[in-house]
Amino acid sequence: MIFVLAIFVGLFSARYLVSWLIIILTTVAVAFLLLGYVVMASTEKTFLIIAFPVEASLLSVV
Repeated sequence: MIFVLAIFVGLFSARYLVSWLIIILTTVAVAFLLLGYVVMASTEKTFLIIAFPVEASLLSVV
């Protein structure tokens, strides 16, 4: 689901909007995954936090 969202945002949004979405959604993801009680390994949490900003950034360049 997060990959579909990143593809949509990267391809159909303006560059400045993508930048703000990356900042806001990464902050929310960090707060939810690190401050909440989520039963996952730390490596999986790190991958989920990094996945959206990286993919949205790469697709907004194209």
